[in-house]
Amino acid sequence: MTRLLIKLQATRDSKYETEYHKDVQGLIYRILRGSTYDNHNKQGYKFFAFSNIFPFINIRKNDRRNLIISSPNDDFVSYVKEQLEYVQDIRIGQMKFRVDQCTRFDMKLPKDDSFGLITGTPIITRIHQYRYEEVDASDLVGKYKSIYWRRNHPVDLFINQLEDNLVKKYFEYHHRVDDCKPQERSPLFYSYKFLKQVATRISTGPNLQHATVIGTTWLFMLNGDSELARFALDTGLGELNSLGFGFMNIKKPEKRR
Repeated sequence: MTRLLIKLQATRDSKYETEYHKDVQGLIYRILRGSTYDNHNKQGYKFFAFSNIFPFINIRKNDRRNLIISSPNDDFVSYVKEQLEYVQDIRIGQMKFRVDQCTRFDMKLPKDDSFGLITGTPIITRIHQYRYEEVDASDLVGKYKSIYWRRNHPVDLFINQLEDNLVKKYFEYHHRVDDCKPQERSPLFYSYKFLKQVATRISTGPNLQHATVIGTTWLFMLNGDSELARFALDTGLGELNSLGFGFMNIKKPEKRR
């Protein structure tokens, strides 16, 4: 599991740009344009994710900031690193930076019997109307065919959708779509803790129309190492990973005193 840490230096004062998603995605697509990794027009999953720009505070000239890109494809990560070495200045919304350093680093899952995955950015999950009907909660959907999961909705709907989505991404990435049989797998998360709900404005579409998406942040506990856990760290959980949602980090167990 390889990630790319991009160290940035601000070239001017600016407010922190909360609608950074489309700009960072656009930066990645420009880097990939014309390469074998160019997936701008690909339908479905894009198989990369990225963190927010952190620390998450207003920016002074010469301040340092960080951005992390993850992907299950190590060659993808290496290619982005190589291309960024030729890039001097980038603009993300109103924020302007100089690329200071790009470093590949490996993510290693703890050897403990259990460990956690914690959201670095909110998870976006839309659930179809019929799923709510199956649990007698159709009143939560109203006239919509699908809606964003919210904290007052049945939690099992969220967990099942999250795991099903991850399995589909995993098998599509490995070109084994016919092997995807969610009913035959064991649950990935043995426990989970809801942290908070977040409404985020994003710009989408060719005309950069504004939309608000509802996301949630979580701590998930897993039993030991697994391919799916590693894949979740590489490609993100939920939807809109290529817009920077569902980016995951390892949460190591707290040591007992």
